[in-house]
Amino acid sequence: MLRSVAHESATLQHRVAPVSFYSATLGRMGSWKAWRQRAKDWKRDRRISDADIAQAVGVERGTVNSWLNKREPNLSDFMALCEAMKADPAIILFGLGNLAFLYLPLLLDVARYIS
Repeated sequence: MLRSVAHESATLQHRVAPVSFYSATLGRMGSWKAWRQRAKDWKRDRRISDADIAQAVGVERGTVNSWLNKREPNLSDFMALCEAMKADPAIILFGLGNLAFLYLPLLLDVARYIS
């Protein structure tokens, strides 16, 4: 039993990126606190106004402006903001490009089979 577990562990080892890779990648990720800029970029790219969001969420336009510039919204307000913008909250919090490192081990395996 122990022998098969050790063999299985050795077999899987080549498929998993080392912890140092993930640590280094996570260290380079933009801060989640940059969510405001990502939300503003999302809004701008899709031509969504503060007034549109305010109407969808049921708050004043000034409240939306405050969330995007000064005051931290609570979780339910943040989720409502994302829903009004039709945005995935994870993308707004962490950015889309930052998730690519999760797929690197899979891409490396695919590259090995292709070449």
